[in-house]
Amino acid sequence: MRYAQFGRTGVQVSELCLGTMTFGNEADEAASGEIMDRAVEAGVNFFDTADVYCGGLTEQITGRWLNGRRDRIVLASKVHYPTGNGVNDKGSSRIDVHPAYIERYKNPEYMEISTRFVAYAEEKALSPAALSVAWVVEHPAVTSAIVGARNVDQIDVALSSQDIPMDATMWGEITALSPKMPIATDREQGPFRGLSVKK
Repeated sequence: MRYAQFGRTGVQVSELCLGTMTFGNEADEAASGEIMDRAVEAGVNFFDTADVYCGGLTEQITGRWLNGRRDRIVLASKVHYPTGNGVNDKGSSRIDVHPAYIERYKNPEYMEISTRFVAYAEEKALSPAALSVAWVVEHPAVTSAIVGARNVDQIDVALSSQDIPMDATMWGEITALSPKMPIATDREQGPFRGLSVKK
Protein backbone atom coordinates (compact mmCIF):
# COMPACT_ATOMS: atom_id res chain seq x y z
CA MET A 1 0.00 0.00 0.00
CA ARG A 2 1.19 3.48 -0.82
CA TYR A 3 0.46 6.46 1.41
CA ALA A 4 -0.04 10.19 0.90
CA GLN A 5 -0.05 13.17 3.21
CA PHE A 6 -3.57 14.21 4.19
CA GLY A 7 -3.66 17.89 3.34
CA ARG A 8 -1.43 19.90 5.67
CA THR A 9 -2.04 17.71 8.71
CA GLY A 10 1.15 15.69 8.51
CA VAL A 11 -1.01 12.54 8.79
CA GLN A 12 -0.26 9.83 6.24
CA VAL A 13 -3.29 8.01 4.80
CA SER A 14 -3.47 5.05 2.46
CA GLU A 15 -4.09 5.81 -1.22
CA LEU A 16 -7.21 3.68 -0.87
CA CYS A 17 -9.89 4.70 1.62
CA LEU A 18 -12.41 2.04 2.64
CA GLY A 19 -15.95 3.26 2.03
CA THR A 20 -18.45 1.69 4.42
CA MET A 21 -21.81 2.52 2.81
CA THR A 22 -22.55 -1.19 2.22
CA PHE A 23 -22.09 -2.14 5.89
CA GLY A 24 -25.41 -3.17 7.38
CA ASN A 25 -27.05 -3.23 3.96
CA GLU A 26 -25.41 -5.34 1.21
CA ALA A 27 -22.84 -6.59 3.73
CA ASP A 28 -24.01 -7.87 7.12
CA GLU A 29 -21.86 -7.29 10.20
CA ALA A 30 -19.80 -10.46 9.74
CA ALA A 31 -19.06 -9.67 6.08
CA SER A 32 -18.32 -6.05 6.99
CA GLY A 33 -15.79 -7.23 9.56
CA GLU A 34 -14.12 -9.47 6.99
CA ILE A 35 -13.89 -6.54 4.55
CA MET A 36 -12.34 -4.27 7.19
CA ASP A 37 -9.92 -7.03 8.25
CA ARG A 38 -8.81 -7.57 4.67
CA ALA A 39 -8.42 -3.85 3.95
CA VAL A 40 -6.29 -3.26 7.06
CA GLU A 41 -4.24 -6.40 6.36
CA ALA A 42 -3.43 -4.83 2.95
CA GLY A 43 -2.36 -1.56 4.59
CA VAL A 44 -5.52 0.57 4.41
CA ASN A 45 -5.57 2.99 7.36
CA PHE A 46 -8.33 5.33 6.17
CA PHE A 47 -12.09 4.63 6.48
CA ASP A 48 -15.01 6.76 5.29
CA THR A 49 -18.48 6.56 6.83
CA ALA A 50 -21.55 8.73 7.49
CA ASP A 51 -24.18 8.96 10.19
CA VAL A 52 -26.97 8.45 7.63
CA TYR A 53 -25.69 5.18 6.17
CA CYS A 54 -28.30 2.52 7.00
CA GLY A 55 -29.87 4.81 9.58
CA GLY A 56 -26.69 4.82 11.66
CA LEU A 57 -26.15 1.05 11.55
CA THR A 58 -23.04 1.44 9.39
CA GLU A 59 -21.34 3.61 12.02
CA GLN A 60 -22.35 1.14 14.75
CA ILE A 61 -20.81 -1.79 12.83
CA THR A 62 -17.68 0.21 12.09
CA GLY A 63 -17.46 1.41 15.69
CA ARG A 64 -17.69 -2.10 17.11
CA TRP A 65 -14.96 -3.29 14.74
CA LEU A 66 -12.77 -0.30 15.70
CA ASN A 67 -12.86 -1.25 19.39
CA GLY A 68 -9.21 -1.78 20.30
CA ARG A 69 -8.05 -0.61 16.87
CA ARG A 70 -9.08 3.06 16.86
CA ASP A 71 -5.56 4.45 17.05
CA ARG A 72 -4.64 2.67 13.80
CA ILE A 73 -7.41 4.13 11.60
CA VAL A 74 -8.06 7.63 10.26
CA LEU A 75 -11.85 7.86 10.28
CA ALA A 76 -13.78 10.33 8.11
CA SER A 77 -17.50 10.97 8.44
CA LYS A 78 -20.10 13.36 7.03
CA VAL A 79 -22.69 15.54 8.71
CA HIS A 80 -24.97 17.08 6.09
CA TYR A 81 -28.05 14.89 5.82
CA PRO A 82 -30.74 14.74 8.51
CA THR A 83 -30.64 11.90 11.01
CA GLY A 84 -33.96 12.71 12.65
CA ASN A 85 -36.72 15.32 13.03
CA GLY A 86 -35.16 17.30 15.87
CA VAL A 87 -33.91 20.85 15.54
CA ASN A 88 -30.31 19.67 15.80
CA ASP A 89 -30.72 16.58 13.59
CA LYS A 90 -30.59 18.54 10.33
CA GLY A 91 -26.87 18.53 9.62
CA SER A 92 -25.48 21.41 7.60
CA SER A 93 -28.06 23.98 6.60
CA ARG A 94 -27.18 24.62 2.96
CA ILE A 95 -26.56 22.54 -0.11
CA ASP A 96 -25.30 23.98 -3.37
CA VAL A 97 -25.57 21.65 -6.32
CA HIS A 98 -23.29 23.07 -8.97
CA PRO A 99 -24.97 23.10 -12.44
CA ALA A 100 -21.87 21.43 -13.91
CA TYR A 101 -22.61 18.29 -11.88
CA ILE A 102 -26.13 18.13 -13.26
CA GLU A 103 -24.86 18.42 -16.82
CA ARG A 104 -22.09 15.93 -16.17
CA TYR A 105 -24.29 13.05 -15.04
CA LYS A 106 -27.17 13.36 -17.50
CA ASN A 107 -24.90 13.07 -20.53
CA PRO A 108 -25.84 9.89 -22.51
CA GLU A 109 -22.29 9.69 -23.84
CA TYR A 110 -21.20 8.11 -20.57
CA MET A 111 -22.33 4.65 -21.66
CA GLU A 112 -20.12 4.94 -24.74
CA ILE A 113 -17.21 6.11 -22.61
CA SER A 114 -17.72 3.17 -20.25
CA THR A 115 -17.68 0.76 -23.19
CA ARG A 116 -14.43 2.26 -24.48
CA PHE A 117 -12.89 2.09 -21.01
CA VAL A 118 -13.83 -1.59 -20.50
CA ALA A 119 -12.38 -2.42 -23.93
CA TYR A 120 -9.16 -0.59 -23.01
CA ALA A 121 -8.90 -2.51 -19.71
CA GLU A 122 -9.52 -5.84 -21.44
CA GLU A 123 -6.88 -5.04 -24.05
CA LYS A 124 -4.40 -4.54 -21.18
CA ALA A 125 -5.67 -7.73 -19.45
CA LEU A 126 -6.70 -5.66 -16.42
CA SER A 127 -9.84 -5.54 -14.32
CA PRO A 128 -11.86 -2.45 -15.31
CA ALA A 129 -12.73 -1.85 -11.65
CA ALA A 130 -9.10 -2.03 -10.51
CA LEU A 131 -7.92 0.08 -13.44
CA SER A 132 -10.47 2.79 -12.71
CA VAL A 133 -9.27 3.03 -9.11
CA ALA A 134 -5.63 3.17 -10.22
CA TRP A 135 -6.52 5.99 -12.63
CA VAL A 136 -8.38 8.01 -9.99
CA VAL A 137 -5.57 7.66 -7.44
CA GLU A 138 -3.12 9.25 -9.87
CA HIS A 139 -5.08 12.50 -10.25
CA PRO A 140 -3.00 15.21 -8.58
CA ALA A 141 -5.98 16.49 -6.57
CA VAL A 142 -6.80 13.05 -5.12
CA THR A 143 -5.25 12.05 -1.82
CA SER A 144 -7.13 8.78 -1.44
CA ALA A 145 -9.74 7.01 -3.60
CA ILE A 146 -12.79 5.79 -1.68
CA VAL A 147 -13.54 2.16 -2.53
CA GLY A 148 -16.49 0.18 -1.23
CA ALA A 149 -17.31 -3.50 -1.29
CA ARG A 150 -20.10 -5.96 -0.52
CA ASN A 151 -17.65 -8.80 0.12
CA VAL A 152 -13.96 -9.66 0.39
CA ASP A 153 -13.69 -10.56 -3.31
CA GLN A 154 -14.74 -7.03 -4.24
CA ILE A 155 -12.30 -5.36 -1.86
CA ASP A 156 -9.54 -7.59 -3.25
CA VAL A 157 -10.24 -6.21 -6.74
CA ALA A 158 -9.97 -2.65 -5.44
CA LEU A 159 -6.78 -3.49 -3.54
CA SER A 160 -5.25 -4.96 -6.71
CA SER A 161 -5.29 -1.45 -8.19
CA GLN A 162 -2.11 -0.81 -6.21
CA ASP A 163 -0.31 -3.34 -8.44
CA ILE A 164 -1.16 -1.54 -11.69
CA PRO A 165 1.78 0.50 -13.00
CA MET A 166 -0.12 3.67 -13.88
CA ASP A 167 2.39 5.84 -15.69
CA ALA A 168 1.75 9.18 -17.40
CA THR A 169 1.19 7.48 -20.77
CA MET A 170 -1.53 5.13 -19.52
CA TRP A 171 -3.15 7.87 -17.44
CA GLY A 172 -3.28 10.09 -20.51
CA GLU A 173 -4.71 7.33 -22.72
CA ILE A 174 -7.50 6.65 -20.24
CA THR A 175 -8.20 10.35 -19.77
CA ALA A 176 -8.47 10.76 -23.55
CA LEU A 177 -11.29 8.19 -23.70
CA SER A 178 -13.74 10.86 -22.58
CA PRO A 179 -14.24 14.53 -23.42
CA LYS A 180 -13.01 17.16 -21.00
CA MET A 181 -15.74 17.77 -18.46
CA PRO A 182 -16.86 21.21 -17.32
CA ILE A 183 -15.22 22.40 -14.12
CA ALA A 184 -17.40 21.34 -11.20
CA THR A 185 -15.03 21.97 -8.30
CA ASP A 186 -11.92 23.98 -7.53
CA ARG A 187 -9.83 20.81 -7.96
CA GLU A 188 -9.27 21.82 -11.58
CA GLN A 189 -8.09 25.28 -10.58
CA GLY A 190 -5.28 26.78 -8.53
CA PRO A 191 -2.26 24.55 -7.89
CA PHE A 192 -3.79 21.56 -9.72
CA ARG A 193 -4.60 23.33 -12.98
CA GLY A 194 -2.83 21.77 -15.95
CA LEU A 195 -1.48 18.79 -13.99
CA SER A 196 -2.09 15.39 -15.52
CA VAL A 197 -0.56 12.78 -13.26
CA LYS A 198 1.14 12.63 -9.87
CA LYS A 199 4.29 10.77 -10.83
